[in-house]
Amino acid sequence: EGYTVSTEKVSSEAVEFDITAPVMASEVSGSEDMIVVGGPAVNSVAVALLGEGVVGVSEGEAVVRYFADSNSVLVYGWDAAGTQAAANKLNAGGLTGEEVNVQ
Repeated sequence: EGYTVSTEKVSSEAVEFDITAPVMASEVSGSEDMIVVGGPAVNSVAVALLGEGVVGVSEGEAVVRYFADSNSVLVYGWDAAGTQAAANKLNAGGLTGEEVNVQ
């Protein structure tokens, strides 16, 4: 009693994203369900996710951060190499939590 039995099946298949047509920050029309690449120093969408006045990562750091309120992921590093490392970490899968630091 007090329980509902569901017959839905859950798939363990990987989620696929349509990234055949990436857009520039200036072309973004929504505010949720995004994978945003590039930190607040270079990406206005990242600023919108993080909030005004937020400082990015320190030298040699990179991060993959999930924003539950907008169901979006932000991937960025101190430099292009850090951003690439964070994107590779996201692509490898298996991440948990709201933030993963990439070294």
